[in-house]
Amino acid sequence: AADIERYQEGLPVAARAGDWRYRAGKFLRRHRRAVLGTAAVVLMLLGFAVAMALQAERVTYERDQARLERNKKSQVLSLVLQLFELSSPYVLPGEELTVRQALKRSVPILEDALQDQPEVRAELLHTSGTLLNDLFDHQVAKAQLTEALGILQDQHRDDHPDVVMAMATLASAHRDLLEYEPAEELARAAVASARRLETEGVSQPSEGLLSHALNTLASVLCCRSESPADAELLAREALAVSRDVPGNDGVIEALDRLATMRNNSGDYHEAIELRREVLELLRERFGSDHPRLIATLNNFGLSFRRVESFAESEQAYLEGLRLHRTNFGDKAPSPYLMNNLGALYYAMGDGVRAEKTFREGLAEVQEHFDPWNGFVFSFHLWIERSRILQGKAAEAEAALRQLIPQWKERLNGTLRYWGARGTLGEAVSLQGRCDEAEPHLVESFEALLPGSLMRGKRDALKRLREHFERCDRQERLAAYEAALESSATP
Repeated sequence: AADIERYQEGLPVAARAGDWRYRAGKFLRRHRRAVLGTAAVVLMLLGFAVAMALQAERVTYERDQARLERNKKSQVLSLVLQLFELSSPYVLPGEELTVRQALKRSVPILEDALQDQPEVRAELLHTSGTLLNDLFDHQVAKAQLTEALGILQDQHRDDHPDVVMAMATLASAHRDLLEYEPAEELARAAVASARRLETEGVSQPSEGLLSHALNTLASVLCCRSESPADAELLAREALAVSRDVPGNDGVIEALDRLATMRNNSGDYHEAIELRREVLELLRERFGSDHPRLIATLNNFGLSFRRVESFAESEQAYLEGLRLHRTNFGDKAPSPYLMNNLGALYYAMGDGVRAEKTFREGLAEVQEHFDPWNGFVFSFHLWIERSRILQGKAAEAEAALRQLIPQWKERLNGTLRYWGARGTLGEAVSLQGRCDEAEPHLVESFEALLPGSLMRGKRDALKRLREHFERCDRQERLAAYEAALESSATP
C-alpha cells in the first residue's frame, strides 16, 4: 500500500531497486516546472558568462590593436622625421630637395628600417614605391613594391585586401617598365582575389578594390595592345562596379581608361565626351587647380589633336602645364605634357616649334630620370621626326643610325623600336634611296600590324604610301591597305 501511494505521488517505489537514473527521472517528473525554471536560469547565467568572456576577449584584442597602432604611428612618425631631416639646410647646406630627390635619398634608410615591424615596413614601402612610380622612378619603385608584396604575402593569405592592392600596384610598375608579362600575371591575380573577397563578403564594392584591380588589368592589356577588346570589357566592368559608389575614384579611373581605349581605337569624339565627364567629376570633387586634373587635361589634348581641333588641344596642354608648375614648381619634369605638346606642333606641321618643345622635354628627363628611361628614347625619336619635317632628312638619318643600335637591346621587338625603324626608312626614302628605305618601312608596318594601336598602324601605312608615291611604286600599296583593313576587322 505504501508503494502504491508512492507510485501515485511520483515517488520512487521501494519494491524496485532503481539506480540513480530511475530516481532522477522520478524527481524531474515530480518537479518539472521548478527544474525547467532552474535550468533556464542556469543557461541564462552560462550564456551571460560566455558573452562576458567574449566581450573581455574582444576588448583585450581591441586594446592590443590600439596599442599596436599607436606604436606603428610612433615608429612611422619617427621614420618620417628622419627622412625629412634629409632636406634640412643644416644637413645639406644650400641645397633644396625636390620630393623625388628626398624619396630617392630615403631609399637607404628604408632598406634597414622597421625590420622587426614587417607590417609597418610593408606599408611604408608600398607608399614610397607608389609615389616613386608616379614620379617615373620605376626601377626603384618596383624594388620597393616587390618587397612590400613579399612581406604582406608572408603575413596574410593572397586574398587579403592589402595583398590584392599591393599586387595591383606592383603590376602598374611592371607595366610602366614595359614588362608586360609579369604585369599581366599580377593584375590577373589581383582581379581573381578581389572577386573572391567580394563574393565572401570580406571586401565591399564601396572599398573600390575590385574596380581598381580591373582598371589595372585593363591598363596592362591596353598597353600590351594584344587584347584591346578584352581590355575594354574590363574597363566597362570596372565602371559598372564603381558607378553607384559615391566618392569612389574607381569611376574616374574607369572613365579615363575607357576614354583612352576609345581614343586608341580611333573613336576620338566618344573619347572627348568621356573625358569631359572625367574633368567635371574631378573639378567637382577636388577643385579647379588640383593636380589630379593634369593627366586628364593631357589626355583631353590628345583626343582633340586626333580630330585636328588644334586650338582646343593646345589649350588643354598649356592648362595642364600651368597646373603642373603651380603644384610642383617650374623645375619639376612634365614628360607626358611636353611630349604631347611637341607632337601637337608636329601634327600642325610646325617642325621648328615641335623640335624646340621636344628638346626642352629631353633636357628635363635627362636631368631627373635614369638615362635609359623610355622618355629619353621617345624625345630623341620625336626630335628626329621634327627635323625630317623641316627638310633635314640627312641629319635625322645620321642621328637615328646612332640612336637605334644604342637602344636595340632594350627595345628590340617593341612597338617603339619598330616605330623608330619606320622613321629611319622615311628619312632614307626622302633622300631618294628607295630600295634601301623600303625594307625598313615594310618591316616596320608588318611588325606594327598585329599588336600596335590603330593610329600606329595608320602612321606606318602613311609612311609607306608616301614612300611608294615618292618612288613611283603605287601599285604595291593596295596589298598593305588590304592588310590594314583586315587587321581592323574584329
